[in-house]
Amino acid sequence: MQQLNPPENLVNKSFTDSFSDNCCAGKTIGTKSSSGAVRKGIDVEKLIGIDNGALRLQPLLKPAWGRQGIAYGPYTRTNGLAFGVFLSNGHNTSQTERIEPLTERLHRWMIGPETDKPAKRLLRWTSSQGKSRMLRKLLWWIRS
Repeated sequence: MQQLNPPENLVNKSFTDSFSDNCCAGKTIGTKSSSGAVRKGIDVEKLIGIDNGALRLQPLLKPAWGRQGIAYGPYTRTNGLAFGVFLSNGHNTSQTERIEPLTERLHRWMIGPETDKPAKRLLRWTSSQGKSRMLRKLLWWIRS
């Protein structure tokens, strides 16, 4: 019986993805690691990003299986094939306690540091570039 060599993309190669390149959220899938491995996967809500040497998976607005993930390969199944990760629970400034009610969060956001009147803050916000981020945060707050 003749043994066939697997195609080049199915050969199990060792690599390390140090996430040394910064990628904006939504632009990570399809990029290559510094070792040449292609980052495959799915990012339905365009939230996977890389910064400060870490892969960032932001919370989904609509959590479900198959909506966010990263993959490498394909790899043929062999004895001793392993995959290892170092996983952290987020930025050091991540909120770990129970999130306050939406009305309290909106009130706090509206008055801000209390250096300007809320109407002035709202007017300044309408001319800022962060509206899409704030809308996303607002939707996330409503869901939580």
